[in-house]
Amino acid sequence: MINKIKNQILLLPFLLIFSCNSNHQEVLEELKKDTLILQPKPEPELSIGTIGEGGIVASINNGHGLVAAEQDNGSGTWDEAMQSSKGYSQGGYSDWRLPQKDELYLLYNNLHKQGIGDFSQENYWSSTDKDESAWCLYFQTGEYSLGVKGSHNAYYDRATESIQGSNDKIRIRLVRTF
Repeated sequence: MINKIKNQILLLPFLLIFSCNSNHQEVLEELKKDTLILQPKPEPELSIGTIGEGGIVASINNGHGLVAAEQDNGSGTWDEAMQSSKGYSQGGYSDWRLPQKDELYLLYNNLHKQGIGDFSQENYWSSTDKDESAWCLYFQTGEYSLGVKGSHNAYYDRATESIQGSNDKIRIRLVRTF
């Protein structure tokens, strides 16, 4: 029947325009048999550790959550860490930022400890600051320390109550909420 159509058939979304020299009902029935109905692709189900919303899902609750960038954004001082999110874009999103202290622990506990996210065994900056310091989390042990804002690698060791240096620079991993 399709071969009998003398004029072109033009398909537009939600609209079928046709002109032919045969029975319109027969043509419509034949078209229904050969028409592929496209369904929207279902969104992947998000869970901790999956890729979605531009990064690695670190936490999710009632459709909202926290994702980590898929890789570190280098290392540096706290000010450099805070600035590193400006202009940063991943997965089509540009609202990345440095994680708060408690969010940083979610990255450690929900991702790093599960072997997800390729985190270093080093200190990571948080956006939570205190005077001339800001909270860091040591990803080898999960312990907090206060990093010296103007330093790449100095932190306050609560056990010895002194400023300690490290050969490892304090790392930067950005997050975003959804």
